[in-house]
Amino acid sequence: MQNTFPGALDHGDKSHLTIEGIMKTTTVVGILLVVLAIVGFAVGGISFTHQKKDVDVGPVQISHQQTSTIPISPILSTISLIAGLGLVVVGVRAKA
Repeated sequence: MQNTFPGALDHGDKSHLTIEGIMKTTTVVGILLVVLAIVGFAVGGISFTHQKKDVDVGPVQISHQQTSTIPISPILSTISLIAGLGLVVVGVRAKA
């Protein structure tokens, strides 16, 4: 027996749910790329500190902290920003 009243969902056809799910995912990924780009422009890199041992003689240990930075290229941030904005626009237009 089929549902014939307006507003009833046909559980056999789930293509509309799949398209909406993909568009929602596209928008979320786009927003994440935009946030990553903004962080890349603002910070310029990821810094971390680690211990380096200079001397290790029995119970005597001499070490120092060394800070290293992994730079995030402005070109990579720009590409991430453009791709993120593109995905957000595609996701929003597909919903409308």
